[in-house]
Amino acid sequence: MGWVYFDQLKAASQVEQFEAFEQILCSIAELGLPVEEDMFWEQICWQIGKMAFLPFRRPNPPTSPNWIICSSALSPCLSK
Repeated sequence: MGWVYFDQLKAASQVEQFEAFEQILCSIAELGLPVEEDMFWEQICWQIGKMAFLPFRRPNPPTSPNWIICSSALSPCLSK
């Protein structure tokens, strides 16, 4: 079931689908998969990272509270 959610997460990796992305992440967390599933978690982390940096590639980043929090948290990473 985790890989099914991963496919959904990958499809929702766009700024316009941020809320769906969050819901899918919650569904993945509820599965309670073990941390030993390295390949799975690495792929999930890749999708989270991709989503986190999407607003910085756009000329007009989103202004929703979740995106503002995300961009504040990532700003030190971007200034390097």
